[in-house]
Amino acid sequence: MANNLQAFSNNGVLTLEPIELDPNDKGESPKEIEYRSKPFYTANLEIAPIINGRSSHQSKIIFRLGLKELALVTCVFLGLIPAFTLKREDKWMTLVRQKTTGVLFIKSYHAKMLAMPVSAADVFLFTDLLLSRVLQSSDVPAELLIVNLRSTAALYYEESTKVATRNAAESK
Repeated sequence: MANNLQAFSNNGVLTLEPIELDPNDKGESPKEIEYRSKPFYTANLEIAPIINGRSSHQSKIIFRLGLKELALVTCVFLGLIPAFTLKREDKWMTLVRQKTTGVLFIKSYHAKMLAMPVSAADVFLFTDLLLSRVLQSSDVPAELLIVNLRSTAALYYEESTKVATRNAAESK
């Protein structure tokens, strides 16, 4: 737990928890890594509301990032794409880059809506951890990692713009 990163706002706490998944543990591993013979280094992205001045662990939303999600979430934190939505059957989380302030804005829904800004300093720290997870899980050499992420971002950019546009319309 000492390696967790947290960002705080008036109404929420965002946590990035690095985890290592054993490829032989099919119950825990995302589907994308079932073919792998080495451990998968990913992260849990968690958001919890602040209730009465304390983080509400009962109401937190947790997303274990699969390989594809890890790359796209990293692209948002790097500013390569404007937005990305993580979806599960009963919950979602949208990460949106803010052009004017250089911060990330996160909205999520499980039992109720929660939205929080993430400061530029926290974005830097989260990006560093995400990049290390992508690098450890990838067979791409370190010097080519950013090329791979830029290529991924370029392919996803149109869809990402739609997510950002929908988010802006819903915020009005």
